[in-house]
Amino acid sequence: MSGEKEVNETGWLEQLAESREKAAGLFHKLEEVRGFL
Repeated sequence: MSGEKEVNETGWLEQLAESREKAAGLFHKLEEVRGFL
């Protein structure tokens, strides 16, 4: 039972890291667009 919980928590952390990377990429694109304006 505890093993499943660990796997679920790891998957959640991986999803959080992925969403943070996507958000960072979007912010980077916004900065680039701002530089052109």
